[in-house]
Amino acid sequence: MDTTLMSDSITLNINILLRSLVKTIGILSFMFSLSWQLTLLTLIEIPLTTIIQKLYSQYHQKLLTQVQDSIAYSSELAAETVSGIRTVRSFAMEDEEFGLYQDRLMDTQKLKNKRDLIRAVYLLCLKVCSWVEYQCHTQGAEVY
Repeated sequence: MDTTLMSDSITLNINILLRSLVKTIGILSFMFSLSWQLTLLTLIEIPLTTIIQKLYSQYHQKLLTQVQDSIAYSSELAAETVSGIRTVRSFAMEDEEFGLYQDRLMDTQKLKNKRDLIRAVYLLCLKVCSWVEYQCHTQGAEVY
């Protein structure tokens, strides 16, 4: 029974591979027949955009985790201070605890600013790629 399922799976995967390969070759040949310059530009731009997207996603995920950890640490510090408010007051440490909490909030703010800066750079890179492609497309249209 296992060999039947495996052979069906293999033939299905080969079918999908061949169909995708034929579609890709057909689309590329059609694109080359319309404009080989734009086709080459597209073949350069797509991997570049993919690499930028992958790098951004990895770094953004790491920053999101750091922001969440920072928020959790700030919340934990506030909860500990509130639960031990009698001890804090008895040692007159309100200002120090407030300073610690404010430091944690500033750490969170710095991480959020870094996250937003990375997002802005990412969007700028995408816009530049789109602009370059548009400029090449309009210059290519003038030639014809």
